[in-house]
Amino acid sequence: MTAAAMATDPIDLTLNGQPVQARAGETLLQLADRLGVPVPRMCAADGLRPDGNCRACVVEVAGERTLAASCCRAATPGLEVRTDSARALKSQHLVMQMLGVDTAQPTAKVLQARPEALDASHPAMVVNHDACIQCTRCVRACREEQGNDVLGMVGRGH
Repeated sequence: MTAAAMATDPIDLTLNGQPVQARAGETLLQLADRLGVPVPRMCAADGLRPDGNCRACVVEVAGERTLAASCCRAATPGLEVRTDSARALKSQHLVMQMLGVDTAQPTAKVLQARPEALDASHPAMVVNHDACIQCTRCVRACREEQGNDVLGMVGRGH
């Protein structure tokens, strides 16, 4: 079999106990979305390269010690993936809780910010630094979608 044929062959794996087939190059998050399996996410967005910064989309892969960010984990043959394990659900819930996600009022964090946390220095946007999780989604959108590098990150890490 040629390398080109192998690259387009379906990838057999297990998702939540069910045998499924992923497409070549498909991430676990893309596979779950295509199959209608709900997985939370914050930093993942269509058209942007995955970074796995927010850790909201973690899944459990059999035999692995740590949970995997499904947005940047490629589907590979033989994986046994659980989006619904107690460990994955607990972690997903905890991340969303720590981020203060209010699905009913997604703009509530911006409106409830301390005045000194709001950055309205640009006429097209307001940033609430108290609500920023440093997932870099806005930075990646500027760079990859707009191609202008208007936003950037400073002071991350040590």
